Amino acid sequence: MSRAICVAAILASFGCAGGVIRAEPNPADYLTMASEALARHQPAAALRHLRILVDAAPGGDLERRARLLGAAVALDPRNPDRDPDLAASLAAGYRPTGDDDWGAGIARTLFVLALDYGANPGPELLDDAPLAPLPALTTSAMALRLRALEQELERIRRTLEPD
Repeated sequence: MSRAICVAAILASFGCAGGVIRAEPNPADYLTMASEALARHQPAAALRHLRILVDAAPGGDLERRARLLGAAVALDPRNPDRDPDLAASLAAGYRPTGDDDWGAGIARTLFVLALDYGANPGPELLDDAPLAPLPALTTSAMALRLRALEQELERIRRTLEPD
């Protein structure tokens, strides 16, 4: 009887009540989990895994992949929680590996798309970004143009309403 109690105590102390020890995911696992979440159309879960990966693998290839994919998911129109500010931050934090880094071009494009969708990055992001110099929009942001059109449409509706 005392042997069974000792075994149970040992198993409980290792956190394996069912007898199975679960290892902490390694950084590559988070990329896999994010891809699987995207395949299930769960962008919030994918972004959660990608943000963990960005923090878990700084400066490496996995971080660069997580930043590109995360920025794309944050801008995806199918994502109900689309977040241009998050996309801009992820893209701006991309650390190029050299002059021939194709990912840097994608990160810069994702950054400009985030600006077009209404991202408003603060000066600290713009000044400290590994991807600096960051590109700027050459036209007014689509988000601003849509807001102006909505206001104009509302003005026209009010004008056409019968008295």
